Amino acid sequence: MKYRFILLLGITSVFTMPAMAEVLHFKAELTPQAEVPAVHNSRSKGSVEVHFDTRTKRLVWQSEQSGLSGPATMAHFHGPADPTKNANAQIPVSAGQLGHKGRGDVKLTNEQAKQLMDGLWYFNYHTKAHPGGEIRGQVLRVKQ
Repeated sequence: MKYRFILLLGITSVFTMPAMAEVLHFKAELTPQAEVPAVHNSRSKGSVEVHFDTRTKRLVWQSEQSGLSGPATMAHFHGPADPTKNANAQIPVSAGQLGHKGRGDVKLTNEQAKQLMDGLWYFNYHTKAHPGGEIRGQVLRVKQ
């Protein structure tokens, strides 16, 4: 009887343990050709790296860009959208992070987290010459 209780307790504890947090890594290479529609008169490029904690829903990002046609006027994470579509901004980048390098962090909603993990977010930089966006890249999970 005592052994059955211990076995039952062990099985119950396995099913009631909280899920383990995992930090997922994402990346996007930003190019003018990835914009929708594509930008043909720009030699700019960039990237964004993202770390996402599945337990806290905290997204930490860092970006860099070079060669834009002028100063960045805005940058955002957008979604949900596949690479051929445009979508609303989900996470704006603060004005202080619009230089050649930027970083930030934000807590996502459950819906935003699902969209990110499903590969339905993109990141882009906007300029005066290209108000719809000059460089863009789909934010996709990478294995570490």
